[in-house]
Formats: sequence, C-alpha cells, structure tokens
Amino acid sequence: KKRTDMNSGKLGISKKEVRKIYRKSLNEAVEKNKYLIHSNPNNFILDEKTLTNNPFGKKCNKLSLVSFNIFVNDFYIKNLGSSFEKNKINIKKFFESGIASSMSSLTKEEKNDGVVCIDIGGNTTKIVVYLENNIIFVENLALAGNNVTTDLSHGLQICEETAELTKIMYGSVVSPFNESIEINLDSRKKKIVNKNLIYGVIKPRYDEILEIVRDKVFDNINTRIAIKSIVLTGGASKIFGIKNICENIFNRKTRVIKSISDYNSFIDRPEFSTSFGMIKLVKQFHLNNQIPKFSNNKL
Repeated sequence: KKRTDMNSGKLGISKKEVRKIYRKSLNEAVEKNKYLIHSNPNNFILDEKTLTNNPFGKKCNKLSLVSFNIFVNDFYIKNLGSSFEKNKINIKKFFESGIASSMSSLTKEEKNDGVVCIDIGGNTTKIVVYLENNIIFVENLALAGNNVTTDLSHGLQICEETAELTKIMYGSVVSPFNESIEINLDSRKKKIVNKNLIYGVIKPRYDEILEIVRDKVFDNINTRIAIKSIVLTGGASKIFGIKNICENIFNRKTRVIKSISDYNSFIDRPEFSTSFGMIKLVKQFHLNNQIPKFSNNKL
C-alpha cells in the first residue's frame, strides 16, 4: 500500500486535484528493481480523519490517496520485453493475470461485499481479494492443474497426455462408487482402473491447493473478517465436486464460474477468464487514453 499526500485548495476538491494526486501517486510508486504493473486507488483521506471514496466538492487542507500497488521484478519484464522485440513487437503495458481473471469473473456486488477470486489454471493458481470494490490482496502460487495431471501420471503409471484426458473425463473430488473404467493407452493397449484410485490421487492435491490459498489469504486479519464468498474460475476449477470441498475448507459460500460472458460460444468457458479480463483492462486503458501501443499486429 502507498499513501500520497498533497495540499488542497479551499474551494473544494475538484477532478483536477484528484488527477493531480493520482499522477503524483504514480510518480512516487517506485521500488528498486521493480516494475509497477497496477496501481489501484483504494480511498481518500481528508485532513487525516475522514475516509471517503468520493472526495469531490469536499473541503480540506490536506488530501491523501491510499493506493494498492502491484510490482514485479524488472528481470521478468526485461526478459519478456526482449523476447517480443525480437519479433518486432513493442509492448508498452503489462497486466497482472489474476486481476484480469477477476475482472471477467466477479460481480460488482461480490467485489463490494468481500470476495476471493481463485483462478486455478494449468501452471499457477492466482488469488485476488476484493473488499468495497478495492483490491486488498494479490498472490500467485506455482501449484495448479498440471500438478494434478502429473500426480495421475505417476499414480496410474500412464503418460501425461493420457493422464490429462483421464482427469477431464473421470476426475472428481467427490468419493465415487466402486466402479472401474477403461483407459486407452494407445490403439492396442488398454488399462482397467478403479475410479476410487483416481479420486485418491486427485482429491489430496486439490485439498492442498485450496488449503494453501486459505492460509495465505487468512493470514491477513482484515481480509479474514471481510470475506463473504469465494469464486472459482480457470480450467482446473471444472473438476466435479470442487464447490463442496471449497465451502468446507473456507467456510464461505462458493460460486464456480460456468460462463464468463453473454456469448454462447466455444470460448465462453472459465479457462478463458484471463483472456476476457485482459480485453476489459485494455478497454479501460483505451478510455483513459492509456491504451498500450503494439507494432506489427492489429491489437
């Protein structure tokens, strides 16, 4: 969190003063060897005593802005930038993928009441917490759906491609009946596997992912008190029965994303929540005349 202060005039706070303090906040948001990805204005403080989200027209001598800033190591930005430059693509702006996912997955009511957006993807699980329409916590875990696939591959002694297909077709975190299934290893070989074995491999890994998320989020006392609900998205959130185990682990009402847009199409799925969120973020930057400029492409 970053607090920025400036003196205010006596005629009441105008849009000009708000823009001025926001620019000052961005200019002061400097960390050594870090790159600023997002700066989310949370609230204003008037004369060290009045907290507000809407300061327009109010009078004070000292105006303060509290922002939630997200940084990433310069090392990663430089590596990504140089990779694109080799293909003559000049990237002017990066976005945080967890925030992008939350943009397409959460409602205004959820953001206001207090919500954790958990995007369980292939390589990472992204966590974003909102309260009163402000971002108050962001985290990324290097643990997600691909770890489940690897566990199945080792546990069932099958290749990862077959393990992924098995996870999609038969994966569940709800205890199944004692039923056996047939897995095609190739055009000639097949393997008979009990569904209880698949469940026994998948369930502990999902428990681990959600318990790590819970511990990281609830380490913050303010966050713990404020959270009213959990929203699950991302491709790995499509596993059968995840809503129940999430509600048991978090003791909060849980919603699993089924559709992320009003379009009835192939891409209207939770695994595309980050992509849809990116589109919304770019639109926001366009409205603010801050759209990132690309070369050698049509975006």
